Amino acid sequence: MGWKEKLLSNTRKEVLIKVIAQAVPSYTMSCFKLPNTLCEELTRMVRQFWWDQVKDEKKLAWLSWEKMCLPKERGGMDFRDLRLFNLALLAKQGWRLQTNSSSLFYRVYKAKYFPSCDFVEASMGCQPSYAWRSIMAAQHLVQRGVRWQWVSDLIDEDSKEWKRALVCQSFLPQDVDAILSIPLSVTGVRDRVIWAENKNGRFTVRSAYRLAQEVQGDKLMAESSNQSTMKQTWRRLWQMNVPNKVESISHLFWFCERAKEVWSSCKLSFPFEILPSWNYIDVIWQLQKWEESRPGLLERTVMISWGIWKNRNDFRHGGRLRSGQAVTRSSLYLLEEFQMANEKPTANAEQNHVVKWVPPLAGRYKVNVDGAVFSRWKQAGVGVVVRDDAGHVIAALCRKLYTPLGPLVVEAKAIEIGVKFAKEVGVRDVIFEGDSLMICNAIHGLTEAAPSVQNVITGILKCAQDFRTFDFSHTKRQGNTPAHVLAQHAVNVDDLVVWLEESPTCIQHACMHDVLSISNYD
Repeated sequence: MGWKEKLLSNTRKEVLIKVIAQAVPSYTMSCFKLPNTLCEELTRMVRQFWWDQVKDEKKLAWLSWEKMCLPKERGGMDFRDLRLFNLALLAKQGWRLQTNSSSLFYRVYKAKYFPSCDFVEASMGCQPSYAWRSIMAAQHLVQRGVRWQWVSDLIDEDSKEWKRALVCQSFLPQDVDAILSIPLSVTGVRDRVIWAENKNGRFTVRSAYRLAQEVQGDKLMAESSNQSTMKQTWRRLWQMNVPNKVESISHLFWFCERAKEVWSSCKLSFPFEILPSWNYIDVIWQLQKWEESRPGLLERTVMISWGIWKNRNDFRHGGRLRSGQAVTRSSLYLLEEFQMANEKPTANAEQNHVVKWVPPLAGRYKVNVDGAVFSRWKQAGVGVVVRDDAGHVIAALCRKLYTPLGPLVVEAKAIEIGVKFAKEVGVRDVIFEGDSLMICNAIHGLTEAAPSVQNVITGILKCAQDFRTFDFSHTKRQGNTPAHVLAQHAVNVDDLVVWLEESPTCIQHACMHDVLSISNYD
């Protein structure tokens, strides 16, 4: 609250609030629930600092604190609601009690408070500690976000596939598509708990905080008809590629737009002397549309606006008033200099290198796989090609999947089907190759697999143990062309087509009418 506060720009105030004021109590809030009165007192101090209030001084707050806590892409400043953030941090402890059964923390609390059930079903108990009461305050968040993956009653035990007829009979059409889009592993792995509020199924404090905002029924989080457009516009405003000292112009646009809301809500005519009367967000939205034919138009417009504003300030403080041409030229030069200094390196020669299929070592076989998504028909396709060390095709498969799977899931299922097909062909030393780097890294344990494919990958590794030697490798699309062609061709197949070198006749599986000849493919 000293004189240095007057020297801080809005950008620096934002950083100071988020990094210091709202971060200091995080350690305590991760273990204990702070009293609501304390959260309100901390929020009041932050709010006064943001609006330049000193002690008991009253100043106009242009926006309610609830709106200030909205994400920037929703028109807020993304400040934390301390009470809800406290609950999100405590929900993390609750999630650990629900999922991490090997920790000492879990064993102590389970023995004392929920010996015969899970955390989501636990009760407060008799004479609970303050730490347990704090964690239980966030139990409703964990209950809201926890999901069990898989339902055995809807799965055919023999084929390890969904009972399509039963699913269609028991659920609404939109739910049927959601259920059938969940991939099943051929090994029938056990049920597990996932966090439904995150696409990857992993718990994060950020997702729990957003869930807490929804749970409290805040109308500010309600959807609107033009929400996607507004999100895109606000996101573009805050992510402009401009010099650091010009970033304050983003705050200026934000303040100008919010000031107009205040004046319009008071039913007063907007004072042109204070701020222009045009709609800033509409201007940014229009500039975004024009950027399709003129890339970088928004940054150039903002830089020129900043140059005009800076020239006006310099003149008011005794400086020289420059011409509009000079202001424009210097502003655009500064922008060009900044963007050149921060330009990302261009694609190197290696990225432009043509990738070709590489044969395996002598005595081994390579199984190339690929998947394709047919969104229009809510189906997917898989292609598999088995070749020896001389590059000769000894077997191939083209299969249609009657489930609405996503791209990543289809790639995982393609490898699973390839592994199973290689076992049926009878090869013993195999390299499985696909063009999905995410799936390959997940199989090798370099990254954690997404929950949607985790069970499939577990099944792949289990089935691969039946081979004498095996490995998984990644190639680019150019080195996986035959499998890619077969996967795309699956849209024309009734169910399954298999080609074997020893027996040119197709193996009949369900409804098959096509015979493929892929020996001419590179």
